[in-house]
Order: sequence, then structure tokens, then C-alpha cells
Amino acid sequence: MSTIQDTMKQRMSFGILGCDPGPTHTAAVYVFLVCDDDNQYKVAEVIGTYFPNERVDDLQRFFHSRESIYQLFLAVEICGAQFKMVGASVFDTAAMGGVVRHLCRPNVDGIYCMRSSEWRHALTGQGNARAPIVYDEIKRFFAPTGGGNDPYKGIAAKPGPLWQMFEAGKGGNAEHLKDALGCALGLTMVNFRSGQSPEQYRRTW
Repeated sequence: MSTIQDTMKQRMSFGILGCDPGPTHTAAVYVFLVCDDDNQYKVAEVIGTYFPNERVDDLQRFFHSRESIYQLFLAVEICGAQFKMVGASVFDTAAMGGVVRHLCRPNVDGIYCMRSSEWRHALTGQGNARAPIVYDEIKRFFAPTGGGNDPYKGIAAKPGPLWQMFEAGKGGNAEHLKDALGCALGLTMVNFRSGQSPEQYRRTW
């Protein structure tokens, strides 16, 4: 079975479905990455969705529409609450992460699980990076083609590359979608940031 490390070494195009499970709702962002002439990966497509956990089967649409010639990987943010008191919401979040992995396993070429601090460090160099820093690093993968004050988001008349994702996150949920996207993109940055293999985050169960 293919790994994301081998896929990137070969400069192949591939997709990642990033997921940020929650106790009641889950954010998911699909990104399709292509390698440019400078051997740098850029995002050619991004699609976000935010849904109540009862509708987890909505993830199937990402698999039905994918091009089978490309590799597709799953990147899931997992709970990291070691040595802390946790409540029911943490256990529900962990359980939902398992549901997402079980649903996606037959449809992806590999599953990778990262704590928030792990993908934030891979993406930004700071394990405790705040949302503005995370968003700044996310924007590096895109061209500022939209209108308005944020050309990465854009406006209805001139949408940017992240317009659809922000629309899916209306109602105060955009940060969850940014985290799902950050988890996906952070996975691609592990080797660059630390010199280590992203395969340390691969799960075969």
C-alpha cells in the first residue's frame, strides 16, 4: 500500500481528507495537491463540509467523486489530553474519530492521526500556534485570487481559493474547518519541519 512519504518523494499529485472530529459535529476538508515546476506542493482544489455527527456518511461523497488514479489519504486530529481531567465531550470526540477512521478505511490509501500540537508544529513550527499563525501558514499553499480584505477567502463577487470552505463554516464554525485543513497540510510538512517521516503518524487499525 502506498504511503504519503513515497507519494511526495515521487512528486505525485494526491488528495488528503483532513478531519477535525468533535463531540456533536465534525469538520472535514478535502484538498488536492499538485507539485509545481519548483517541486513545491500547492493546493489545486479544496472542499469543506461541517456536519452533525449523525450524518457522518456524508463523507462518502468525497470518495465517490475522487479520481481513482490518484492516491487519497486521511488525516485525523486526535485528542491529546494526557494528565488532564477530561469530560464526556472528550470521550465523544475520541469515539467520533474512530467512527471516521472506520468509515474511511476502505476508501483511502492510508490513515494518519495527529494531535493538535503535532500538526500545528509541523505546519507552523510551533506546537501551540494560535489560529492567526495557523491561517498564515495555510495561505502559503494558495494564491490570493479573491476580492475584499482577505483575497484567500474572497467575496461572493470574486471568491478566493478558500471561499467554499468559509461558506461551509458559516455560523461560527470556520475555525474547525481551518483546523481540519491545517491537519491535512501539516501532514505534508512533517519531513520539512523535523526531518522525520510522516509515517510515524500512520495507523493500520
